[in-house]
Amino acid sequence: DTTKDTVAILTESGRDGTFIWRTGDYSTHVAADVAEGVYVKATAIADTAGAWVREATYATGGYNLDWFGRVDGHTTAGVTANNSAMTSAIAVANLVGGGEVVVPVGRTRLDPFTVSVNVWLRGAVQGPWTAGGNPMDYGYAPILLVNSIASNFITLAPSDTGQVSGQISDLFIWYPDSGADPVQNFPTSATPINTLYAV
Repeated sequence: DTTKDTVAILTESGRDGTFIWRTGDYSTHVAADVAEGVYVKATAIADTAGAWVREATYATGGYNLDWFGRVDGHTTAGVTANNSAMTSAIAVANLVGGGEVVVPVGRTRLDPFTVSVNVWLRGAVQGPWTAGGNPMDYGYAPILLVNSIASNFITLAPSDTGQVSGQISDLFIWYPDSGADPVQNFPTSATPINTLYAV
C-alpha cells in the first residue's frame, strides 16, 4: 500500500539500495529503465500514477551498471543481462539530460552499443595500474569484454564527435579468448583500432 509504505529497501546483491515511492507520471522513465535499476513500476499501480525511484546522488555518483543487473564474468552467460544493463543505464541517464554510467570493477561482457549525447562511461577504478599492465593482475580494474563485433564496439552520438577521450575513461576494453587466459588485449592485429569507436 503506497499510501502508507513509501520506502522500500532492496537487498539483492549489487542491486541493493533504497527506493522511495514518488507520485506522478513515470511511464517514460519506467519504459526506458527496462532493467529496473532506478525506476520500478508498482505491481498494482499504473506507472502514470507513480513509481519506486532509487535514492542516490546521481550527479556525483552516476548510474552503476550493477543496479541494472550486470553479470560479472568472461563467459557468454551474462551477455543478455549486460546488454540490457548498459542500454537501460544509458537510457536513464539520457532522460535527465546526461550523466555518468559507471562500470564496476570486474569483467562485463556485452555486444556493441551506442552512447548517447552527454552520457559518459567511467570505470570505477579502485587502485592504480601500470600503463600496459594486465588488469587481471590487479583485481580492481573495470573491463568491458567485446562479445561480438561487426563494425564498431562503441558508437558515440554524432554530436559528440571528437570527445572520445573525455566520454570514455578509466576502462580496459578486451575481448574474450578461448585459450588459457580468458581475456586478451583489444584490439588485435586482426581487429583494427577504428572498429573500437565510431564517431
